Amino acid sequence: MPDTHQRPALARHWRSNLRLTGTLLLLWFAIVLGAALFARELNEFHVFGVPGAFYLFAQGAPILFLVIIGVYARAMNHLDRLALAGDRMPDATPPAGPRS
Repeated sequence: MPDTHQRPALARHWRSNLRLTGTLLLLWFAIVLGAALFARELNEFHVFGVPGAFYLFAQGAPILFLVIIGVYARAMNHLDRLALAGDRMPDATPPAGPRS
């Protein structure tokens, strides 16, 4: 169980995590929905002889997912570093638990 002085920091960290996840999910949804809504218009363009909508969904979607994962990982590393820096207090003690 976290100490009393760590609870606000954990709550801030969790809110930041939820905000980041929600923003990235909203971005993903908007891009995929936008591409689906404009699929007919995208088919007018050809990429390497393939209709644009097919190319976008076949190649762009996996790339978009990888970019979103990369952004999430980088942002969470930053948030975790900030949370750890804020938790280092002189009177902090390691959590008690079973020792081997």
